[in-house]
Amino acid sequence: MIGIDEPSKASSPLGNAGTPLHVAVVAGDQALRHGLVRLLAQDPRLRLLDPVADLAELRTAGLQYDACVLGLPETGFSDTVTEFMRAVPCVVWIPALGIPALGEQADGWRHWVASWVQGARGVVGHDVARVAFADAVLSAARSPHDLHPHIARALLEATSATDLGVSATLAGTLGEVAKGRRTAAAMSASGTSAATHALDLAHLRDACERAGLGVPRRSGDGRRRHDRGDAFEPGVIPPEALMLSSRVREVLRCYADGYDYEEIAQHLNISETTVKSHVLSAMDKFGITHNRSSEVRQLFAIYISGRHSRPDLLLRRLDRIRSSTPAVSARLPVVSL
Repeated sequence: MIGIDEPSKASSPLGNAGTPLHVAVVAGDQALRHGLVRLLAQDPRLRLLDPVADLAELRTAGLQYDACVLGLPETGFSDTVTEFMRAVPCVVWIPALGIPALGEQADGWRHWVASWVQGARGVVGHDVARVAFADAVLSAARSPHDLHPHIARALLEATSATDLGVSATLAGTLGEVAKGRRTAAAMSASGTSAATHALDLAHLRDACERAGLGVPRRSGDGRRRHDRGDAFEPGVIPPEALMLSSRVREVLRCYADGYDYEEIAQHLNISETTVKSHVLSAMDKFGITHNRSSEVRQLFAIYISGRHSRPDLLLRRLDRIRSSTPAVSARLPVVSL
């Protein structure tokens, strides 16, 4: 079992691309835990273990795993968490609620950089696609020095904002990765060896830590103001809501309230195409890819927006729709709400 105080004993051979990677999920919020599992569970390259609330529970459970997904701690990284992330391949998830997306504020990069400085091999945000998220987990376990475009951009912003010095080759690699190029290709283009790249990253991590960039901003600092309609009530938050941006949730609230695409577009001052894209991409994250009729879209929007009195029945119906094939989805039994 991978643990804090002992060397990693992988539950599956990481070099074998055909063997699913065993992944632990740790997050203090129950909705987030199950949302992360739901987001990754459909990828055949991964085998998701039962999620847990904290590292103590993970240790007690005695689970075997190759990598771990961690929800960003709102109170910062304790010594125990930091030690764990530096011993185990970890990907940190930065949720949408209360945390600005990268680039929305001058120091929006701090959450990303802090997670990386504390030892995370990967950092992803709420808007990451299913496949990209799974890729980040696999990369964390198999290619520890690979970088996601978001963290590359965050590191570039950090070096610019704090005057941290980086080598020309690393700056070139970060610039290419930030544009979406794979790390190996970016290294090849800049003529950087794997050993030099790893050493440059280690020096940058140390410099960031000395500059105080290993501490994420407190969740309440610099938070964007939301109207009351954007707040979720305790016990009503569906896990999938944590995977969506505030704009997508706003679109779904309007749709749940009976407005059509044209009316939502006019209200939010965006195009109808964008409105439709937001609705369908949100359903993709939930796994509803076949039956996306107007009725199903309405049910989904009602569920995500908390406009329901029996979420258990509504979720049961959505689960049936999600697991159905195109041939049988039209014959789903109706569940009274």
